[in-house]
Amino acid sequence: MLERSARNQSAGRILEVTPRAATTPVRVAVAPGMAFAAAITREAAEEPGRQAGGEAAAVAKASGAMAGIG
Repeated sequence: MLERSARNQSAGRILEVTPRAATTPVRVAVAPGMAFAAAITREAAEEPGRQAGGEAAAVAKASGAMAGIG
């Protein structure tokens, strides 16, 4: 993986890339049954290697996060 300042990152494979007008939803599998979803720019989605089966890293970096349980 590339060096990043984010501490929470997992290597994975791209499951799907769904091109849209402005942003492109992407799903990255990091473990069996576990995937991260993100939106990237259309330009980023058009770069080589950005298709299903390609290698990717799921990176989480935020000043805050919430989870609801129950």
